[in-house]
Amino acid sequence: SVQRVRLPAGAQLAQQRAYAQHVIACSGRRGAVVRRVPGRQNIDIEIAARERLERESARLRATLDSLMDPHVLVSPERGPDGTLVDLRYEWANDRALASIGAARDAVLGATIRGLLGDARATWALHFVELAMASDEGVVADDVPLPVAGNGPPRYLDVRAARVGDVVSLTWRDVTAAHIAMTDLVDLAADRERRLAVFEPEFADVTVGLQEARG
Repeated sequence: SVQRVRLPAGAQLAQQRAYAQHVIACSGRRGAVVRRVPGRQNIDIEIAARERLERESARLRATLDSLMDPHVLVSPERGPDGTLVDLRYEWANDRALASIGAARDAVLGATIRGLLGDARATWALHFVELAMASDEGVVADDVPLPVAGNGPPRYLDVRAARVGDVVSLTWRDVTAAHIAMTDLVDLAADRERRLAVFEPEFADVTVGLQEARG
């Protein structure tokens, strides 16, 4: 157990310190306990480190929750042969929860394969595996997302980076921009085809005008 006590520090101030209490059992020759000796150990450093880690984790959660794009931290799940087989959600901001379509309690600690199915898991594993093998992270734009059944196609910009033992994964839905760009390219191609049809006629007219002027 941990106990906080106030001990005199000099003659003027009192300093609060943390101690871990323990009991040491002393056994006799036959193995029977003959005496128990209470003790305690100062654990101020351990307590301070734990509190600092909690503060840093709280700041990280606040940063993730303030992002406009979905953002998750995932840890790799490996098979007996070391192959990456799944990803476990360690944290997800509100945008990610909305994108996944599940509450925080159902997401944190769950696996992507269990929540989203094999196709989505394989899709995400690809980027995470690349990120874990790179020190610079992964940048992939306009990536098609697997959809169930005959649902409309979706396209995402994906970013992934290794952060210690976990991977930071964020994405942005760019489906509308992809469709608009595709329509623009199709329109330009159609215009090129139309011009190609009339080009011989324009050439004949141009030659005729030149002959008339000559």
